[in-house]
Amino acid sequence: NMLIEGDQVGIVARWVKNIKIRWCVVIDSQKFGMFTWQVDGMLVEDCVWDNNGRTGTYEHDIYHSGGKNTTYKGNIFSRGGNFGLKLRANTENFKVEGNLFAQNRNDLNIHLDNDNVGTTSWSNSSFEVVNNVFTETGRTDQQMAIIVAHAKKGLVKDNLIAHANHTSGIGIYLAPGWQKETCLSDLKIVQNTVANFEGRALVYPAQATSVSNVLIERNILTIPTQTKLQPIVGIGTSFTGFTFKANLYRSKETSTKWFTVGGVMGDLTSWKTKSSESSPVTTDPKFADSTRTIGKYAGTLGGSATFDAFIKGARAQQQGNWYAAFTPAAVNKYMKAGFKPTVSLGSTQVGAVPGN
Repeated sequence: NMLIEGDQVGIVARWVKNIKIRWCVVIDSQKFGMFTWQVDGMLVEDCVWDNNGRTGTYEHDIYHSGGKNTTYKGNIFSRGGNFGLKLRANTENFKVEGNLFAQNRNDLNIHLDNDNVGTTSWSNSSFEVVNNVFTETGRTDQQMAIIVAHAKKGLVKDNLIAHANHTSGIGIYLAPGWQKETCLSDLKIVQNTVANFEGRALVYPAQATSVSNVLIERNILTIPTQTKLQPIVGIGTSFTGFTFKANLYRSKETSTKWFTVGGVMGDLTSWKTKSSESSPVTTDPKFADSTRTIGKYAGTLGGSATFDAFIKGARAQQQGNWYAAFTPAAVNKYMKAGFKPTVSLGSTQVGAVPGN
């Protein structure tokens, strides 16, 4: 129940245990909305983090460095200098659930060990990124909604990534890390939807020496409204350690340019041969209303149909007047309902669950 505005760093949490941060509005900080270091047992819930950071590279809404047992739930991360939320350096056992990421340069960076992978223990580095919405990501030079690097025992599920507008961008980027050692293991990327995206939906550049037990299953990966077309998926040269299964791919680009493997473009047939993916589909999901945006949501509240109107309302949240209409629970439900397929895709859920 605090308003923190215009400081260098809004909140600093170092070497603390069992802390709860709720119903706070942290805005316009020069460097970070919050900086943490080696916290153990932290819940950050129902807060607004907006317009924190200025340089666009090293400053974010939240920079979380190290620690364990943390949950970020029901927060708005918007207009961060670079990332909305950056999790770094030996962060273990955390959950990012039900948040709204909007108009950040990049949204979420999960980089869970030190750069020197050879000296890092992999134990207990598990994480979940579930039921979030990432929208209007990117500015003039890049956009990445979700980056996963140096990570083990992870679940990325039921997220919607929509309406990014720069061609260098990537919806889900599986980064190999700086040292190029084994860095992705026991990772599941399932039932996510990437739509109305100017960049590539999924990329793995294949610089690591090995990857193990990475499952990419039942995602909707579409880039149907582009004016500057890119491949849907880009993979380096090796599929070792990957299992692709029953994903939906869709693009307005010529079908021979839907995929790149080792820099060579190809169609679904060549992709199936190289990736050994079982049961991929190219059905048009015919989303219920893929034009939905945060601005349009603001219009349903009776005000101006703009992002600025929505974020003005979110920034005005305060103790005793914390309006549900300006929370991720309401906005995300509206957004995900718009990206509900209106055609049958089978009995097993494909893409993000609408209405959550």
